[in-house]
Amino acid sequence: MVRESDAKPNQVTFVALISACSHAGLVEEGLTYFKVMDKEYGITPLDENYGSVVDCSLELATLMKLKVL
Repeated sequence: MVRESDAKPNQVTFVALISACSHAGLVEEGLTYFKVMDKEYGITPLDENYGSVVDCSLELATLMKLKVL
């Protein structure tokens, strides 16, 4: 995520970002973005944000099962 911009992300930004990371196989990066939502941006996660984290976790479990990771 570009942090040099004056644009401020919101919950929807993070839903899209975490979901994109999950679909691209960037599971750890997606989970990191979830953690910084509150810590760096002060954004309280929505149910949709938690859903994106579940998708990341399922992707990680699938990769581990396939021993690709």
